Amino acid sequence: MNTSASADVLVVGGGVIGLSIAWRAAQRGLRVIVADPDPGSGASRAAAGMITPVSEAAYTERELFRLGSESQRRYPAFTAELTELTGEPTGYRQAGTLQVAYDADDLTLLGGY
Repeated sequence: MNTSASADVLVVGGGVIGLSIAWRAAQRGLRVIVADPDPGSGASRAAAGMITPVSEAAYTERELFRLGSESQRRYPAFTAELTELTGEPTGYRQAGTLQVAYDADDLTLLGGY
């Protein structure tokens, strides 16, 4: 391991998010180091790759919902770019999300989005 390397950006974590950040930073001409003893084995494996702003944000988290919705809108272009550059499919598909209301309060919350 080279411990004397220098970089403009240090990304800790080699999962989907960390590698995406590192990739975009490198595209902008920055020198990037990704530190992860076991890339792809952490949160990326557990998160199931879903972008579901309705089920991720509580009713009081309007800004988080807007961020998730914008991410969901942009993600297809991001995955298409990855596929074009690598020649490998990402496995992304837009299948929708089933959100279940267990009672009237849940139904009210779901109707707020």
